[in-house]
Amino acid sequence: DAYYNKGIAYLNMAVIVQETSCKDVNNPQYLEDKRRAQELFRQARPCMETVRKLQPDRQDRWASPLYRIYLNLNLGDEFNEIDNVCLESNDAGAVYTGRNWTMRGNVLRNNYLHDISGFRNNGCVGIYLDDMFSSADIVGNLFVNVTRAAFIGGGRDCKINDNVFVDCKPALHIDARGDGWAGDHIDGWLNEANEKGTISGIKYDQPPYSERYPKLASILAEGSSPRLPEGNEVCGNICAGGFWDVNRSGQWQGDTIEAKARPLLKMERNFVAEEDDGSLFVDASTGDYRLKEDSRLINEGYRSLPVGEMGVTSDAMKSKVSARRNGR
Repeated sequence: DAYYNKGIAYLNMAVIVQETSCKDVNNPQYLEDKRRAQELFRQARPCMETVRKLQPDRQDRWASPLYRIYLNLNLGDEFNEIDNVCLESNDAGAVYTGRNWTMRGNVLRNNYLHDISGFRNNGCVGIYLDDMFSSADIVGNLFVNVTRAAFIGGGRDCKINDNVFVDCKPALHIDARGDGWAGDHIDGWLNEANEKGTISGIKYDQPPYSERYPKLASILAEGSSPRLPEGNEVCGNICAGGFWDVNRSGQWQGDTIEAKARPLLKMERNFVAEEDDGSLFVDASTGDYRLKEDSRLINEGYRSLPVGEMGVTSDAMKSKVSARRNGR
């Protein structure tokens, strides 16, 4: 309990600092308060990670605190398992965010998303970067039977790299909506930049933002095309079964990468197979989607995912999850 109590104490102090902090981003006190909160979150982290190590089955104690700590330290969202969500909606995502050029440096890594197909199985989205959300890395995730698994809705500087897609219909969706029907959001950001020198309240072209995120600082520079989805990457992915960048079933059939977006996209070294012929994964029938050691893909530099670390890992907790899913 010593580690738990110490970790919770640091976490609570961090939250108090956040809730009472200066809210004016142009006031020097804003950065000082943020620094104080970050330091307290950093002090809480090793304590709660020790609790997780000592009591892996007690997720009720460490899961929520650690999630909050990782989120505030911008360590990325990792090793989650998400399935059978968005059951009452179709325009929804298992992981969702949207409408922001300035929320930079986001990482979604080593997560397992499966069996996600929306209301009445008419489709939804796995990881949904909606309406020009920019600078998110979708890296090293496993998607199995997910509709529109990785989705960039007009955003910039995003990466879909080193993921494995199995039976996803389709695996990708990338569009240029900022240069079309969703352009009114960008109109508002451009007006704010012209009138106030900010975007979404952030002085995007001044330190510390311009130093840490130079692509944000130059987003309105002469010669740039801010309405277009520039700077996105789709590299090193494996797609087995389902559809890669063309949807041939259900809703939203056709090319899933908009014509205006495709020439702006860095898209290379992606392996696409109509189905798994047994040569790719260790044991797909049991959900072991690690690459076989003798797979030619490993020799070609493709990444074998840490499948065993994704989601629930202890036998006791796996039994509880299995019983819950089976209604026991």
